[in-house]
Amino acid sequence: MKYLVLVFSIVLFGCAQSPPSTSNVDDWQLFGEQTAMKGYTKKDEATLSKSAASPIDSELYAAYDKGYEAGRIEYCSQNPRSLGRKGEQYHGICDDIDKWFRIKFEGGAQSKFDLR
Repeated sequence: MKYLVLVFSIVLFGCAQSPPSTSNVDDWQLFGEQTAMKGYTKKDEATLSKSAASPIDSELYAAYDKGYEAGRIEYCSQNPRSLGRKGEQYHGICDDIDKWFRIKFEGGAQSKFDLR
């Protein structure tokens, strides 16, 4: 049981992504882009403020949002079957861009279990 808790903790903290500790607009834009490129959902301003080292203002959130949208477009232009075959999780960030993305992703995830 101890090992299960340890593994879960490592996975949980390994997936966590901390916001930049700076007030640099470029850092926040890059953070937004990286968040989307990992397939994570966009966080709202209140959630980011809670997890940031210092409160963020509307300018920093706008930079995060701009970066996130750029990263989301890039993420959603990838082959969803390939992402699914890699064992990645899909959080629905492409559903409004490509209505077939989820189905193709799930098909790829399923195909890694198919016998050849």
